[in-house]
Amino acid sequence: MPRIIVMSEPNAEHEGAITLDEMMSEPNTQSEGAITLDERVTSADLRSGHHSAQLIERVGWAVHDADEEERADAEAGGSAIRPLRSSARRAKALTN
Repeated sequence: MPRIIVMSEPNAEHEGAITLDEMMSEPNTQSEGAITLDERVTSADLRSGHHSAQLIERVGWAVHDADEEERADAEAGGSAIRPLRSSARRAKALTN
């Protein structure tokens, strides 16, 4: 089943620092950023305008949360991996 994953990239030196090909070829390690959205999706989920809009809204929230994680990581010196703060919107996104 297709899946959407949004995560922070705490060690990025600049916008667009990693390409999709690089990301897909790298092993998934603990040193990576926080996952702010991990959701399985089907084409049926996109048939309804309402459900599509909700998905886009959740992706937007996840991108915002990932930006906050990157900013916090930069302020902390990029050395510590912090647990992801809980939020009602993240909890809602992870239930789908």
